[in-house]
Amino acid sequence: MFIGFVRRFSIIILSRARQKNESINKSNSYTIPSKTVYGTEYSTGSIASLSELKNFNAGSFIQTDRGYATLPYTLKHNVGEGNIPITFSTQGKGIFIVYSAKDDSSFGNINVTVNGKTSKISGNKLYAWGVPEAYVAYIQNNSGILDVSINVENSGTEFTIWGIGVV
Repeated sequence: MFIGFVRRFSIIILSRARQKNESINKSNSYTIPSKTVYGTEYSTGSIASLSELKNFNAGSFIQTDRGYATLPYTLKHNVGEGNIPITFSTQGKGIFIVYSAKDDSSFGNINVTVNGKTSKISGNKLYAWGVPEAYVAYIQNNSGILDVSINVENSGTEFTIWGIGVV
């Protein structure tokens, strides 16, 4: 019994010490570092509204104006919806996709083709629970016109896009 009391008392003391350190070390301002470990090529990236994507066509994806949490929209491919690609063009250095991944065989892959180069993104991932994932599908050194096409690899699978980002 005494050991149990000492253990609980120790936990309370450590918890209060941690809270005190968090209060002492708290800073209200934050400055973005001028030097980064990986570079700053993605620092200008943001989710594009569909109206910003020139000649946007949703293809076989169903579009809604409601996304996951604060994401602005959803583009969902349901089983058997066909395989007409999403197409658009935009200005930038790259494209990234925010999407739902699940450990579920009904979730398939998409092919993201930008300026003729294709990347595959898998919606079926081990230990994934349907929360947002992000994948940089294409990046180039300089800003330019990006012609984009996104289609499912197999029209018999699902895929949900919660955001198309432009770098």
